[in-house]
Amino acid sequence: MNRAHHDRRSGLSWQAVASLSGIALFLVLSAVVQTGVLREADAGISLAARGYTVPPLDVAASVTAVLLSFEFSMAYAAIGTFVLWRSGAGAWSLAPFGFLALTAIELVLKILLSQPPTPSDLHRPFSYPLFTINLDGSYPSGHGIRSAYFTVLAAQLLAGRSRFRQAATLALGLVFGVLLASSRIHLGVHWTSDVVGGFLLGASAALVLGQAVQQRLAARVTI
Repeated sequence: MNRAHHDRRSGLSWQAVASLSGIALFLVLSAVVQTGVLREADAGISLAARGYTVPPLDVAASVTAVLLSFEFSMAYAAIGTFVLWRSGAGAWSLAPFGFLALTAIELVLKILLSQPPTPSDLHRPFSYPLFTINLDGSYPSGHGIRSAYFTVLAAQLLAGRSRFRQAATLALGLVFGVLLASSRIHLGVHWTSDVVGGFLLGASAALVLGQAVQQRLAARVTI
């Protein structure tokens, strides 16, 4: 029995534990958002962000809004699937498209939860030429989901087998994902709770799917 097989049988991996913890936090946050107790704090953060103006950040946030759109995300997923398929990941090559299931969850929660969108006077002027669906709710943030999903998934797949490299790469991925997701707060189009909820959901899903892809590729190498 090799070490990888023994580790899988000895208990939950750290990725699974982290994913389950993230999902639990997401569910708790969703319940809290439904009560409305975070609205005052969300409003305070959004007002503070609106008063902080740095032109380069405005441009970066506007570009991020487009690059993390659903349309661009489909392109990233298609490229990722092709690369993984060529690497021998088999059916797990479709992991980059996992964000589609999260998008379905996003739409359902935006319909069911009573989290009103940010008012237009908080929005910064920016150009978004792509397709937009306007719903009554704003929780969770779709851009928050995708920023976490793609950065965490990519970090895991690029990390290799070294424990140190895995930790360092994942940490960098999380930091980069947080910066991308926070652009929604800077633009004033989402509350902080929307972004945090989306990030938790996207990162949690990416952790388990990234681990599954890693194991498939490792098994192929050791055969």
